[in-house]
Amino acid sequence: MLVIHPPMPSADPLGISGIDPSISQYTNLSGLVIQIVNFALGFVGIIAIIMVILGGFWYLTAAGKEDQAKKGLQTLMYALVGIVLISMAFVIVNAVTGAADSGFLTE
Repeated sequence: MLVIHPPMPSADPLGISGIDPSISQYTNLSGLVIQIVNFALGFVGIIAIIMVILGGFWYLTAAGKEDQAKKGLQTLMYALVGIVLISMAFVIVNAVTGAADSGFLTE
């Protein structure tokens, strides 16, 4: 005789034991904000580096064309300014959230 038993309840009733625990590694808001902002700044930084390479390429391949050389130099300059601003934003965000975590801003 074949008897089919219902499945036994497990220690994980929702079946979510396979979820990566690093997703919820932050228990406070500032840690989550730092992670999101650093990811966004890293993404924008990669775009700025690509623009530096593109501006340099345009400048080097201008071959005497004034408008293309000017376009390359402007792209290079704006990308470098962007990298400086991204670096400053990274430092400011981490300093402010670090000060907030240490309680410096609440005293």
